[in-house]
Amino acid sequence: MQMSKTAFWIITILWFLAGIFWYRSCSTCTSCGNQAAAAGVGAGEMDLPAFTISDGSWSLSSPVNFRFSASSATPVISDEMSGLLDSIVAHAKNFPGKMINLTGLYGSHEKNNTSYPDLGIARAQEMKSVLVSRGLDSTLITTRGVLSDALTFHPADTLVGGVNIFFAPPKDIAQPEQPSEPSQPSPPIDDELFKPRTVYFHTGQGDLTVEDALLQYIRQVKDYMDTHEENKLILRGYADNVGDDEANQLLSAKRAEAVKNILTAHGISANRIDTQGLGENDPVGDNNTTDGRSKNRRVTIQLQ
Repeated sequence: MQMSKTAFWIITILWFLAGIFWYRSCSTCTSCGNQAAAAGVGAGEMDLPAFTISDGSWSLSSPVNFRFSASSATPVISDEMSGLLDSIVAHAKNFPGKMINLTGLYGSHEKNNTSYPDLGIARAQEMKSVLVSRGLDSTLITTRGVLSDALTFHPADTLVGGVNIFFAPPKDIAQPEQPSEPSQPSPPIDDELFKPRTVYFHTGQGDLTVEDALLQYIRQVKDYMDTHEENKLILRGYADNVGDDEANQLLSAKRAEAVKNILTAHGISANRIDTQGLGENDPVGDNNTTDGRSKNRRVTIQLQ
């Protein structure tokens, strides 16, 4: 009987110690398993480009972004991004005349299968169409393309991001009026402003891709016209010989009006801008060649 009690207590103590060992071992195992799982998730994730946009105190941000298939100009817009686009459109409509710049990005390994000079502009133009379809004025949206080898493709055939949206910076705040100084001779007139400036259009298109150089020219012309009320701008629109004469006449006038809208959006009074649609007249290139026709699809801007 004594041996049975001893055996009982030995077995009880061993059972108790085994239970403690099992509990600790299982907890440690579970913890290690969780750590390994967390490490596995972290190793498979990437820091994908988020979407951000701001305009003064207004801003939007989202971890979701636009996506493009490699070598494609068509954006893939999720429901969340669609909602953000609606917010951008609503903000722009609250400030009539506010300009929006779309910068399309593309990688050097991508192929440009579009009619645009590069895939970046094509992507920006596609996004412009999306914004216009939601009610924005096409003449208040500028586009450009930028080559970048710092883009994120995830998976390998999908570009994350691809188009950056910027609101034009606010105009400079007027400075307090300073005491008048003795009048100084006026600086010589910049002859460059009076040389015709030509902008070009894609086949059949009435919308203009506004580059930074043109924006700088517009600002210089506006500054000059603000102090010279006698001057005005003459816009002459032209077309190549593709299509019938009447359609090209209308298209050339539409191109001139598109440039006028851009000028007025930058503060130049509409009543100081005259537009003319001259159709196929006065070609500067050979309409029998692709290069020649591209030179004829134009609008000339003349300060007088």
